[in-house]
Amino acid sequence: MRSIYHYTVLLSVIIGCCVGAYAETITIPALTLQPGEKGTVEIYMDRAPQGLSGYTLIIEAQGSATITGGEGPAWASLKNADMVGNALSVSVVDLMDEIKPGANQILLATVAVTGGTGQTTFTATVKQMDDDNGNAIVPVVIPGQITSGSVAPPLATSTPTPLPTTSTPVPTTAVPTQAPTATQTVTPTTPAPQTPTPSVTTVPESQISPMEITYTLSAGWNLIGIPAQPIAGYDTATVFSHVPSEGHSMFQYGASGWERVSPTTPLHVMDAYWVYADTPFTVMIQVQEGSGSKSFQSGWNLISPLGFTAKRASEAFSSLSWSYIIGYDGETQQYDLPLILGADDTIVVEPGHGYWIYLSNVETLSF
Repeated sequence: MRSIYHYTVLLSVIIGCCVGAYAETITIPALTLQPGEKGTVEIYMDRAPQGLSGYTLIIEAQGSATITGGEGPAWASLKNADMVGNALSVSVVDLMDEIKPGANQILLATVAVTGGTGQTTFTATVKQMDDDNGNAIVPVVIPGQITSGSVAPPLATSTPTPLPTTSTPVPTTAVPTQAPTATQTVTPTTPAPQTPTPSVTTVPESQISPMEITYTLSAGWNLIGIPAQPIAGYDTATVFSHVPSEGHSMFQYGASGWERVSPTTPLHVMDAYWVYADTPFTVMIQVQEGSGSKSFQSGWNLISPLGFTAKRASEAFSSLSWSYIIGYDGETQQYDLPLILGADDTIVVEPGHGYWIYLSNVETLSF
């Protein structure tokens, strides 16, 4: 007679075939601790035939042992680990494409635990996990056991749990991780960022149509966006030439990767730019709403939402086949956690801000 384990694995594989996903195995090892003793558990996935672009993993201890913290893997350039109640949530995006197709024994998380009394089941739930092609990975999780005190370790009879298949693709093209300088060659491993706090106000009544955008740049890198087409006199990067930049260039990111922006480079609606300021500084431009189109490449793009009001991301980019959006926190000089399509529809994108957006296809947006 087949065990529940065999049927669970078979069901996961069938589900994976139906939705274009495939099943792999995440194994949580057993651990023996004395009451109050501290230890760590490393959680691995056995293989990634098509690479790994990102995941969110919720790890829980059901019993007397407790999870006290943890972290994502060292290979991940963008990661976050937070305690949510008694569970550890680990979110990772493989921005630098470290986990390539065919990788084996991939470390997903390292978890800190403290022993209790008796036996504790260590489980994990995958909220989303995707390969390099945007296909959902549907792992089978084999729980582990934490044995504390004098209780004998259990037999390996745990039932693997099939995980959700409703995940979305995670981008694999590198996003900058270090601010560029005037003397270095900028590559996708260079972060830049600091999000400005733009404000939108109406210009004098004699200029009814144009709108005035004021960018309050913070000290450091700022990611600014162009929400409508700049009018003549404000339509080149000359408007940022007076920013005290300590010699740092202005940058944009396109089909050929990083590009330096010269004072004569045209500014376009929906484009986003990295601007460095060595001290807080204010820049004003005037823009005008109109019709046009904007083309995007598949993979990572820099984008500015259209218009002058904050909108839910799902509304602002409803015409694009996006799956991830990443903003930047100017105060902390760190990237925000990725926004996953369908995961949280309350998050808004702001006018005048720039964002990384990951698209599944080459697309042209008309407005």
